[in-house]
Amino acid sequence: MQKFKLIILYSMRAIGCFYIFKLINMKKSLILCYHGISLKDEHQFRPATFVTIERLKHRIRKLKKKNYCFISLEQLHKNMKKNTLSNKDIVITIDDGFTSIFDDMIPFLEKQKIPNTLYITTMNSKNENSIFRLMASYIFWKTDTKKVEVADLKLSKEISQNTLKPKDRENYWNFIQEVEKIYLPAERNEVYLKLQKRLNVHISPCTEKSFSIIDLKRVKKMDLNYTDIQLHTHTHDMSLPLSELEEDILKNKAYLEPVAKSRLEHFCYPSGQYSKSHFPLLRKLGIKTATTCELGLVSNDTLDLEIPRLVINSNMPEI
Repeated sequence: MQKFKLIILYSMRAIGCFYIFKLINMKKSLILCYHGISLKDEHQFRPATFVTIERLKHRIRKLKKKNYCFISLEQLHKNMKKNTLSNKDIVITIDDGFTSIFDDMIPFLEKQKIPNTLYITTMNSKNENSIFRLMASYIFWKTDTKKVEVADLKLSKEISQNTLKPKDRENYWNFIQEVEKIYLPAERNEVYLKLQKRLNVHISPCTEKSFSIIDLKRVKKMDLNYTDIQLHTHTHDMSLPLSELEEDILKNKAYLEPVAKSRLEHFCYPSGQYSKSHFPLLRKLGIKTATTCELGLVSNDTLDLEIPRLVINSNMPEI
């Protein structure tokens, strides 16, 4: 199916259809959504979350060579209001604030003088340990072990009495959620270390960095001339009741204010999860824009709190 789609796309470009689409979308702009940088094989593990720095640099340079213009999210919003959107304008957004993006990605964008919006979720930025659900999923993905005992981890009887099967997604996901429910973040790291040993998988500290959120103390010391830090909730959870969600976003804002250089009025829905019932709360909190993970171009008709993006996937063919 993928090969057939590629044949169709290359054929359409060959006969001029892409040029027609450019004309149709003349007054629409694109937002690219990145997450983390792969330091080893994370892009193979989760291609929709991690990309290699080589691929990112190649595609950015190619877009610049084709005379695309990288603008800020703030400028895009102004263009929406003034009806001056252009299909030559591109916005780069980065979700979550993974530590790995600060080694190569942010410096590369700075060197290229490319503005970008970084949405940081803050609960895990206080925590030096990697995000448990990502690290556990990663070692389950890497291991050749078929079964592992977890009876000593004091989980529910349903999970403790059953042997954990690393290659059974439903089985290991129930386990991950149970651990997150029972254990505090620091304690989850102990569970992760036990799992790593039992699954016979060794992960280097460098790779583990891919799954951690940047410490805000480190961010405060950086000279981020082209990076605009914005809101992404404190706990990365949009399923909270509205009253709790309000408190969660305000906590996110309070944590970010010491490191942000501009007003915190742009928001990104964690994992792209949202409903229109969230809109009144976001407006109450003074949020001007909210980006989704819905695929699409930004037009003058786009709702400020329902802005689509193209989520970058490592497996996505360049065409």
